[in-house]
Amino acid sequence: MSELSAKVQNVVSVALFDGQRVLLIHRAKDPYKHAWSLPGGRVEANETLEQAAKRELKEETGIRIEQLTFVHTIEFEVPRYHLHVFAAKGPIDSAIAADDALQTVCITIDALNEYKTTPNLGHSITAAMDRLF
Repeated sequence: MSELSAKVQNVVSVALFDGQRVLLIHRAKDPYKHAWSLPGGRVEANETLEQAAKRELKEETGIRIEQLTFVHTIEFEVPRYHLHVFAAKGPIDSAIAADDALQTVCITIDALNEYKTTPNLGHSITAAMDRLF
């Protein structure tokens, strides 16, 4: 099977804001192991994108959010997946790293360049801010 005909994996992430700060997790697994990213992960069978986003946020940070706003979808070729980004407002200081997260941090977008991040993270955070604020 060629790489182009390989099945596309759907993944989700959540940009959770408390004022102008956003919650990031330090990834424990590939792809992008040891990079900073938004909480998120794979969509499981029989799960909507929004259900997956809420579940992944809870699993990786301990934070439960009821209301999410869809931001955008980014297509990646290697590895082949579609990243569906959501945004929400909520308390982030109580985040506890769990599951696939090594650590959590709450930062402003201005501090983002101080971190090794996953591709397009700044774009997704900016787009999420535009949707929420």
